[in-house]
Amino acid sequence: MSIIKLSTLDIAKSYLLQRAYILTSLDQRTELTNERN
Repeated sequence: MSIIKLSTLDIAKSYLLQRAYILTSLDQRTELTNERN
């Protein structure tokens, strides 16, 4: 039971980290295009 719980937490954690990384890279890209304009 605890193993399943642990893996679910790991999946959720990695999913959140991935989303956060994508959002930050998108923000940086927007800032770069704004500077060019």
